[in-house]
Amino acid sequence: YIRKAGKSENPQDYREYLNEFGDKAEFKQEVVQALKTLEVKQVQTILQNPADAQSVRRFIVDFPDSERYMEIKTAVETRAPAPVKEVLLPEIKAASLRSLQLAPTTPKVRQVLETYPETRAEVKKP
Repeated sequence: YIRKAGKSENPQDYREYLNEFGDKAEFKQEVVQALKTLEVKQVQTILQNPADAQSVRRFIVDFPDSERYMEIKTAVETRAPAPVKEVLLPEIKAASLRSLQLAPTTPKVRQVLETYPETRAEVKKP
């Protein structure tokens, strides 16, 4: 798994390794760091071109538990053309809510509630 992930740089390959070996994974720290690095690269790509719907959607698939959806939302909201915003903003909102279900943290809950106050009833605090 780890060799495949290193060659492909596909976040899903790294996650397969973590799922397979869990806390007993020999290279867990390296894998976690590699995932963070890949996440940063994808966020930078999106911030450079927030109108690229494919990059945003790839990020949503690759990092479903990310804490960086508000940053992406802001970039899309402020710099993408209106037709792109209309499509991506609801997808980013849905991804933010899914992220809370997958990996709830107090800062993430706070961010989502501040950004989407209408979701208060849906959001469960960790």
